Amino acid sequence: MENQKKVKIGIKAKKYHAFDLGNDSIIVECKSQTWTESGNAPSAKIKNWSDAMFSFYLAPGKYKKLFFVEMSYNQKYCKTLLEYFIEHYFYLIPSDVLLIDYYTDNNNFEVYAYNEKEKMHVRQEKDYLWNYLR
Repeated sequence: MENQKKVKIGIKAKKYHAFDLGNDSIIVECKSQTWTESGNAPSAKIKNWSDAMFSFYLAPGKYKKLFFVEMSYNQKYCKTLLEYFIEHYFYLIPSDVLLIDYYTDNNNFEVYAYNEKEKMHVRQEKDYLWNYLR
């Protein structure tokens, strides 16, 4: 993949948006945010994530869309920041975006895909990612 894949997005008028990574079939946004020192969700960073979701929504449907997040776990909420985002902002996440919570400590990850019955993204088996990318 090449860095900064520029894709025309927009409602009626179109403008180029530079996604973090991509090629002719995949676009990726990568985020590395953590909870605040007091253990709360970082509202300014969450807004940034919501903006990324809108960019994915406006991107052409021909692309596979990945939102890749470095895992940040919170003992207070017993969840990662991505799980918090899904729980509180599920209505902003386009159904065609695959969410990945990457654990840098052990090179592991969790995958979340849209579930029609639940009307939100839910955890999937890891094979889901590889099947999605085929």
